[in-house]
Amino acid sequence: SVFYPLLQALQYLDQLGIVHRDIALRNALLTANKTVKLSDFGLAVRVAQGAEYWSRQEVPTPYKWSSPESLSEAVYSAKSDMWSLGVMLWEMFSLAEDPWPQVTYIELCIRLKSQTLLQV
Repeated sequence: SVFYPLLQALQYLDQLGIVHRDIALRNALLTANKTVKLSDFGLAVRVAQGAEYWSRQEVPTPYKWSSPESLSEAVYSAKSDMWSLGVMLWEMFSLAEDPWPQVTYIELCIRLKSQTLLQV
């Protein structure tokens, strides 16, 4: 399975104290021998293991893959990376469709807060 190595990669990053902040299908690479590699560490930050990171910068984020706490409070952690991995899993099963097409940042925040995410 492709998914299990990604879980292992996130566990390893957590042990190193790294929050990726851009887990998405576009950042999972598959080699010729079917080894999965996680890429694009441009938004990654280093934190104490199990800690959270509060972003103070206005950096564009992949909001459709972001966890509720990341969207509402700019808080990132291993847990928010795991949320993004869940969205990535949905991407795999939908054959790389865009999650929540035509949903704006504000609409997604409202839907997550009111728990109406599945009403597209």
